[in-house]
Amino acid sequence: MIDNIIVSSSMAKPSSKVRATNPTIFQRDWMMYTDNKNNTMPNKSYGSTAYYGGYSDHLPIFIDIVIK
Repeated sequence: MIDNIIVSSSMAKPSSKVRATNPTIFQRDWMMYTDNKNNTMPNKSYGSTAYYGGYSDHLPIFIDIVIK
């Protein structure tokens, strides 16, 4: 995974009042490209010197921040 979300160790404890939960890779069909070998990957914007007009070369990630 290219992107990372880093939280403090206290946010990972079940007793914490502020917790980071539900890590998710956000993926939709319009973000993806399938090649002629049926491999699916993020639909990138650029490749070498060519512009493909895609979304990105990686998928966004997110977490929920829960405050008790």
